Amino acid sequence: MTGFEPTYPLVTERQLLRPFTLGDSTAMHAMHSREESVRYLYWEPLSPQAARTRVE
Repeated sequence: MTGFEPTYPLVTERQLLRPFTLGDSTAMHAMHSREESVRYLYWEPLSPQAARTRVE
């Protein structure tokens, strides 16, 4: 472990990285509830409540 704590947001010319917020739960559900999106992952499609729980 390095002990590195980034200062958010991390901004470059092409991207912005930040921690998830509750407003992201709808988009997370949209991505992770599609069978074809999670086919090769280690978890099942997420319900709206599970997506919300992940970002809390």
